Amino acid sequence: MEKLFLTAQIIGIIAFFLSTLKYQIKCVRNVLWIECAATSLWAIHIFLLGGISAAIVNSIAVVRAVLCLKLASKYLPAIVWGAFSIAAFLIIPSINGLAAILPLIGFGFYGLACLFQYNPLYMRISCLAGDSIWLLYALIIFSLPLGLTCFLSILSSVYALYRYERQALSGLFIKPRTYP
Repeated sequence: MEKLFLTAQIIGIIAFFLSTLKYQIKCVRNVLWIECAATSLWAIHIFLLGGISAAIVNSIAVVRAVLCLKLASKYLPAIVWGAFSIAAFLIIPSINGLAAILPLIGFGFYGLACLFQYNPLYMRISCLAGDSIWLLYALIIFSLPLGLTCFLSILSSVYALYRYERQALSGLFIKPRTYP
């Protein structure tokens, strides 16, 4: 059992590095492919720790992301998110009851972030909510790599919201012109 736990943590550390690498990439498609790889590893990591429902949710998220990358359409993210969310609501709660609720809620908030991709404020708020739910889940299943990833994502989202608010407020005030 200890060997399985150690294996799960090593896979989680690799997923953590991939998750943090995506912030250094400028091409959106490459970011999404790296996120797909990281999410696949998170699914394996969580499965090894006994989180079946969260592993299924992560697997569905990978399929959703790959379909969004492969099939270009303005409405595709909403359709894919809706279809997989319905499937998740039907499948996940019956697997292991109440323990499935947190991953499902986090999955829902990330789906909302996809829908709000053209509204930076709502997208960041949705990501912040999703990361907070996953952080709580990481603490429950004793996943240090997942918890650290969620914590850093929360810090990043809070900082982005701070920058976004500061930028929005600076546009409201007309700066006086200074003459030499």
